[in-house]
Amino acid sequence: MRTSNPPSAVSARTAPVRRGGRRILAAVLATALATVGMTAVVAAPAQAAGPAVSVPEAPAAGGTITLTGSGFAGVSPGIYLGVGPAGLAGFYPGSGSLVASETVWVAPGNADGTGAAGRTAPMAADGSFSVTVTIPAPSTSVPAYSIYTSKAHGQGMSDPSQNTTTAVTFAKAAPTATSLALTASSSSVTEGAPVTFTATVSPAAAGMVAFSDGSTSLGTVSVSGSTAAFTGPLSVGLHSVTAAFTPTDPDAFAGSTSGAVTVTVTAAGQPAAAAVSVSPATGLDPAGSPITVTGSAFKPTGGVVQGVYVGVGPKSAKSDPSWFVNAGFYQGVQWVRTIGADGSFTQALSGVKSVFTSNGTQVDCLAEECGVYTFAAHGSSDRSQDTYTPIAFQAPAVAPAVTTLTVTTSAASSAAGAGVDVTVAVSPVAAGTVDVLDGTRVAARNLALKDGKATTRLSSLAAGARALGATFAPADPTAFAPSVAAVVTHTVTAAVTTVPPVTGGVASAATTQAEPVCVARAVSGATLQWGVKSSFRNYISGGIANGSWTLSGVGYESGRYTWSGGSGSYNAADGKGTVRFPGSVSFTGHGGVLNLVLSNLGIRVSGPGSATITADVHSTDMSGAASEHPGVSFATVALGGSGASGATPTATDAPVTLTAAGAEAFAGFYTAGTALDPVSFRLPLGATVPCDSSTAANLATTGGGDTGAWPILGGLMLLVGIAAVSAARRRIATPAPAARA
Repeated sequence: MRTSNPPSAVSARTAPVRRGGRRILAAVLATALATVGMTAVVAAPAQAAGPAVSVPEAPAAGGTITLTGSGFAGVSPGIYLGVGPAGLAGFYPGSGSLVASETVWVAPGNADGTGAAGRTAPMAADGSFSVTVTIPAPSTSVPAYSIYTSKAHGQGMSDPSQNTTTAVTFAKAAPTATSLALTASSSSVTEGAPVTFTATVSPAAAGMVAFSDGSTSLGTVSVSGSTAAFTGPLSVGLHSVTAAFTPTDPDAFAGSTSGAVTVTVTAAGQPAAAAVSVSPATGLDPAGSPITVTGSAFKPTGGVVQGVYVGVGPKSAKSDPSWFVNAGFYQGVQWVRTIGADGSFTQALSGVKSVFTSNGTQVDCLAEECGVYTFAAHGSSDRSQDTYTPIAFQAPAVAPAVTTLTVTTSAASSAAGAGVDVTVAVSPVAAGTVDVLDGTRVAARNLALKDGKATTRLSSLAAGARALGATFAPADPTAFAPSVAAVVTHTVTAAVTTVPPVTGGVASAATTQAEPVCVARAVSGATLQWGVKSSFRNYISGGIANGSWTLSGVGYESGRYTWSGGSGSYNAADGKGTVRFPGSVSFTGHGGVLNLVLSNLGIRVSGPGSATITADVHSTDMSGAASEHPGVSFATVALGGSGASGATPTATDAPVTLTAAGAEAFAGFYTAGTALDPVSFRLPLGATVPCDSSTAANLATTGGGDTGAWPILGGLMLLVGIAAVSAARRRIATPAPAARA
C-alpha cells in the first residue's frame, strides 16, 4: 500500500477553499444540467435571422436596382456595401475589384446621398436599409456580379458578423435588333434575263432569308457571313420584291424585313423600261449630301429636247394627282436636257437634306420614306419616263453637351493639418465622377457627383500656395463631354509649434546634482522598419477607400515604411532609452474624408523585453471630424527576454499591439489590443551623454504620451531630494566642531 506525503501547511490552508470551489462548481453544473433538461421539453426560442441582402433581378444589359438589407447590427459603424465580380473572397479581400462608384457606407445617422464621405445611406435601428446601386452589364471578363457587405471602417477584417455575399441575377437579354437591306442587280430587264437579289443582315447573324415577290415566295437562302443572295428570272411586268430574315438564335437576334425593291421586266423585243440607280443611296448626311443619279432606257432627246426632271421627294407625293407637274413636291430638282442615244444619262444633285418643305408641308426623311423621282419634263403626259428609287439618311450623331467645371473652397486659407472643404460642381448637371487635384497630384479620386456636386475635405495639404483643380469624367460620354476646372489658389499656413520654457529652478536643481545616476550613450543614424498594419494599407489603396499614402522623409518597400536618421539616447546598462525619427506618413481615403498622419515617430525602450512606439497623430473619423494626438503611446512592442541590448541595440520583427490611446488616435478604426505589423529597428550607440528621464532607471516616466515636461521635472525634483537627503546624512555623520574659547 502506497502512502501519500502529508499536505503542506499551504495545502492545508487552501483545502477548504478548494472544497468550497468544488461545491460551487458542482452547483453550477447541476444548474446547467437542469437547464439542459428543461430545454429538452421546452421549445427553444427562434434564433434571430442573420444579416441578409435582398437583390432584385437586374436588367439584362445592366442598370439600376434597389437593394434591401435586414438583420444587420443597427449600430455604428454600420457596414460597407459593394458591387463586384462574383467569386470574390469577400468585401475586404476583394476590395480592389469592387466597382468604385457603387461602394456605399450604410450606418445609423448617415445621410442618403453623396458627400465628403463618399456614397452614404442610412440604416434603421433594426438593421434594415434600402440602397440603390447600378450593376454593370455582364461581359466576357466579368460574366456575373454579386453584392458584398462587411462591417465598416475595416472592422469587418476581424469581425465577420456583418459579412454577406449575394449573387445578382440578370433578366433575360432582349434579342439584338437587326436590319435587312435588299438590292437588285438591275431595276429593268428583258424577259428571261436573270435578276440577283442580295439581302444584307446588320449586324451579321446566322439565319435564313426568305425572298418574296408580293405574296409569292421566290425562295429561301441561308445567310453566309452577313448576306444571302437569290437569283432567278421574273415574269413580264412590274415586280415588288422584299426579303425577311429569320435568325437561327431568336434569343440573340431579332428578325427583320427589308424594304421593297422594284424591278420591271419587259417582253422580249419590247424596249426596256426606264430605270435609275442612285449613288450613294443610303447613309446620307441629314444636313446635306450630294448624290449621283444614273439613268438607263430613257428616251433619247436627240434633236427634240424634252428630257426628264429629276428631284428628291417623299414617297407619299405620288398619291397626289399633280405630282408630275408640281415641282414644289421636290428638292434639288434638275432638268436633264441631254439623254444619250442609248437612253442613258448621269445627273448630280447637291445638298440633298433629310428635312425640307414639300408642297407647303415639312418632310423629315428620317421619319418617312423619301426617294429620287424622274418624270417627263414640261408637263408631258408620257408616263414611261416615271421612276421612283428610295434613298435613306443616316441619323445624325448627337454631340455630347459641353460641361463647365468649377472648384470652390470653404476658406481662402487654412492652417496645416486643419483641412479645407473643396466643392466641385458641373454645369449642366450631369452624372459622373470628379478627381480633385493639388497641382498635378490627385488629392481625391473618383468622387461621385450628387445633383452635379461633390464635396471632400483635404487635410494633408502641404504648407504654401496650393493650386486646387478638378477633372470631370461623365458617366455617359455620349451625352456629356469631360471638362477641366480652372485652378483655385488656397493658402496653407505652417503649423506653429511652441516649446515650453525651462523652469529656472529645475535647471538649477539639475546642475546641483554632484554625481550622475547613470551613464547613457548618444544614438544617431537609427533606422526603423514598420508597415503599420497590412490590412489598413490594403484598405486604403483598395477599391473601398480609393486612397493613397504620401511619404515625407520616409521610404517604402515590400510592405514596410522605413524611417531613418533617428536620434536620441540609450542606457545600455538598464536597457532604457528613446529615439525619435523625422518624417511622416499620411494616409488618405474616401475622397480625403479619412486622413491619418503619423509624424515624429519614436521608439521608447522601457526595459528588457518591452518598448513603446510613440507618435504625433493627426486623424479624422468617417464624418471628417479631425483630432490631434501629440506624443501618444501608439503601440506596445514585445522585444523578448533579451530586449534591445548590445553595442547596437536591435529588434527584428518584434510583435506590436495597439494601445487604447493608439486606438483612439486611430479614429476607432481598430480596437485596443489589435495586432499591428511587426517592427524592426537598429539603434547605433555613440558617445557618452548625461542620462535623462527616458534613460535613467530611477527617473519617473509616463505611461501616456512621449516623455514630456512634467516627467523631466519630476525626475529632476527627485534628484534634488536625493541630494538633500545625502547632505543631511553627511551632516549627521560628521561630528560638530568644538566651541571656541
